[in-house]
Amino acid sequence: MPAVEVRVSAYQVCCVPRDNINSRYFTIHVKEVRPGAWIATDGFGCLTSTGEWVDDPSGLHHRHDEQTALRLARTAAPHVVVNGYTVADVLAAHSSPETTEGGPQT
Repeated sequence: MPAVEVRVSAYQVCCVPRDNINSRYFTIHVKEVRPGAWIATDGFGCLTSTGEWVDDPSGLHHRHDEQTALRLARTAAPHVVVNGYTVADVLAAHSSPETTEGGPQT
């Protein structure tokens, strides 16, 4: 019987709790695109080695080793902005019993 190999090929990095309806929009995906080559992406752009977002969703020119991609994603996660809403906005709305009309829904 051949040995079974289990590999990690993707991570999700996010500051918004998973049970929040907006979590998926604030998530940075760290993906292995080929053995040893990882990207940190929001689905539209990816993070460079300096932590800047660039319009390169495939990450063709911005690949990193696994630990670097995770570090970049962890550093960027608290600063994600979606449609003008920050992570702090979503967390505040999530902890409040009332949500402002037009604001982030939890």
